[in-house]
Amino acid sequence: MIHAQLKKLRHKHNLSQEQLAEELCISQSTYARLENGSSNWAKYLEKICKYFNLDAVKLFPTNENDVNNNAQNKLNYPVDLIEQILKYEDKLDAQQNLIIQLVRKIDSLEKRTL
Repeated sequence: MIHAQLKKLRHKHNLSQEQLAEELCISQSTYARLENGSSNWAKYLEKICKYFNLDAVKLFPTNENDVNNNAQNKLNYPVDLIEQILKYEDKLDAQQNLIIQLVRKIDSLEKRTL
């Protein structure tokens, strides 16, 4: 999906992973994970679009058949997909904050018992 589009864009502009990573202010290994789909690209979307001077819509498939031709994919691409990703990231952030708070609470309680 987006990782394949990102790779095509990089090749189209004759850039190495290292060059594009430097332009995006990320490490080459982080960029490589974006291209192979094993890293969360959503937080880099704005930088990518700004660098290539394009609308985020251009990075997504133009219709459902490009993604997957099954009944579960009834999203209004790419708008619904972006909204779902942002909601998911918000939930992850909230959970991370809760974990941080709980760890601090546990540390505080452990100090009291010592």
